[in-house]
Amino acid sequence: MSDSSSCKTAVITGASSGIGKAFAHKLAERGQPLVLVARRRDRLEEIRKSLQEKYSVDVAIRLADLSLPSTIQELASELAARADVGLLVNNAGFGTMGDFAEVDAATHEEMIQVHVSATSLLSHAVLPSMLRQRQGAIINVASMSAFLVGPGQVMYASTKSFVKVFSESLLEEVRE
Repeated sequence: MSDSSSCKTAVITGASSGIGKAFAHKLAERGQPLVLVARRRDRLEEIRKSLQEKYSVDVAIRLADLSLPSTIQELASELAARADVGLLVNNAGFGTMGDFAEVDAATHEEMIQVHVSATSLLSHAVLPSMLRQRQGAIINVASMSAFLVGPGQVMYASTKSFVKVFSESLLEEVRE
């Protein structure tokens, strides 16, 4: 499939800081309409205002805690109903340090939701429209940890390995 065109909307998860914020700035510079997804309203509002002032681009924000399965489902349903998503950047994520048995099990589950469930379900939501239109792109942000095995980041490395293999496998599936 071809890259998304500048008239299509780009959806960026984890857009309130770091790599997601950098994606937002680069895409806004190209004039691409944006939907910025993150948990922190104040940061999203600040980024939206800055991008609109600097680049005169359409920027919508969507508050979403992607550690919650119901929120992932809601966002996936919203994206599936749109025909204008030309780029999805699955960037939301977080890490923890500590031995697997010492990190709270709920934190491990939240990481699985953010890295694995959100990445796969949001990709699944936008891909059919992209395939029909033969246009679009999905960028799944992994980590160098996807290539590493080591103590202290068992769940992070495992979920980022999923993102890497999922992305490579999906690329092969839709390559034609």
